[in-house]
Amino acid sequence: KAIQRQIDEMVLSACRSFLENEDPSQEASYQAAAENALRSLFVQENQTGSPFLTGSDLTLVDIHLFAHLKSIFLELNECKKYILPSSTMGRMKSWHDTCASRPAFQEVLSKQE
Repeated sequence: KAIQRQIDEMVLSACRSFLENEDPSQEASYQAAAENALRSLFVQENQTGSPFLTGSDLTLVDIHLFAHLKSIFLELNECKKYILPSSTMGRMKSWHDTCASRPAFQEVLSKQE
């Protein structure tokens, strides 16, 4: 439950603020806040090198975060031409790729395209 709160209050909020920002002078600040929130989540929650956020098994936390981040990053790409830098988000990319490779995720993602 604590990680769910961290995702909703910190990570998704920071990403949403970056997406909704319309002040060019604040763009870099919002972008940095979103990237720092993501980096913090993935470093804090996965010290063991497990494929998922809370361990070796896929949980609702992973599903919840994946769905929201996929939506936010599609919007960021479309609205701001922003692509998350993989060089600074290696752990998140690995997590994303692990989730996206699962058959159930692939089925849902193929229906969205």
